[in-house]
Amino acid sequence: MKDMKEEKYEEARKIIEKKNIKDTVTTSKIQQQIAKLFKEIGLNVEKEFLIGPYVLDFALKKKKICIEVNGFTHYYNFNGKINAKTTLKYYILNKLKWKVLTIEYMDWKNKSKEVNKKKNKKIKKTC
Repeated sequence: MKDMKEEKYEEARKIIEKKNIKDTVTTSKIQQQIAKLFKEIGLNVEKEFLIGPYVLDFALKKKKICIEVNGFTHYYNFNGKINAKTTLKYYILNKLKWKVLTIEYMDWKNKSKEVNKKKNKKIKKTC
């Protein structure tokens, strides 16, 4: 006789299979703008690249460089402190020998020409 946990697990599994529920990846408006910029400057990046349990916003696979857009969900309360989930992701990526570059939402939103020039130079130099 199955215990209650096993029955609940089995029931949930069947519902998921029946509805064909999958993880969904959403691309933010900022990510779309950045992807357009990369295309304009001739930088061929892979979008929504999977590595382990993580989805990288942009990746240069051969060079093991990822470019992450840090939106609202990456911060505790937008005081500039990255949350633990994002910190762990970056730590693990670094241990896997990936270089992590970030584009901060507030920098992008308030994009002055100087901020964009610095980001573009840094990205071009790294890539």
